Amino acid sequence: VTTTTTNSLNFGTTADGLGAGTITVSGVVDSGSMTFGSASGAIVLSGGTINLNGTVAISANSTTNHTINSAIALNGNRQFGSSGAYSDQLTFNGNISGGGTLTVDTVNGAGIITLNGTNSFGNLTIGRGQLNVKTVSDSGVNSSIGAGSTITFGFGGGQTPLLWYQGTNAGSMNRTFALNGSGSHRVVSQNAPLTLTGSILPAGSPTLYLSGNAGGGTNYNEITAAGGGI
Repeated sequence: VTTTTTNSLNFGTTADGLGAGTITVSGVVDSGSMTFGSASGAIVLSGGTINLNGTVAISANSTTNHTINSAIALNGNRQFGSSGAYSDQLTFNGNISGGGTLTVDTVNGAGIITLNGTNSFGNLTIGRGQLNVKTVSDSGVNSSIGAGSTITFGFGGGQTPLLWYQGTNAGSMNRTFALNGSGSHRVVSQNAPLTLTGSILPAGSPTLYLSGNAGGGTNYNEITAAGGGI
């Protein structure tokens, strides 16, 4: 329970963990940062709405996935992930609202953040690590990637962010892709064709890879980039 919007919620620590299980959120709860202890079992947050005034992350490297089924309202620009320090494994099934930018920042090649809700937050930044999404949409339309106009990849260095579309229906989006830095940025479609029609704007010397992941014939695992800017 928090008493102000800046109080943190800690679900265990690196040394002392909570057993796996579901925690029910009743009504609307204000929270600062939310941290899942690496010593904890798989925690599920269910019900209610969390007004988020901080980050959501883990306390140290762990392969345990934590699931947030509760709705989340972002108060301003917010971050999911431990700023590249640890391999966050976090799944958000509830809808995420708020007009700010959501930044995903976890470990390259190991951290995975998954967004499955029909989200209405603003722009999206994938700084480091892997972001899985269930749905995509044009700007102004709610989906797992929010309703903003721009998806930014990287922070300007050698980061290698990955956007993985896991939907089973053909997807299309007209979002601007802003590519920052010198790293390899990837967009993968797992189970269905994906079309990118927005502008692709590189800053620095990034490389953008578009790829599928599995077989399925000519109508699967295809990505088409029709936007200008490269």
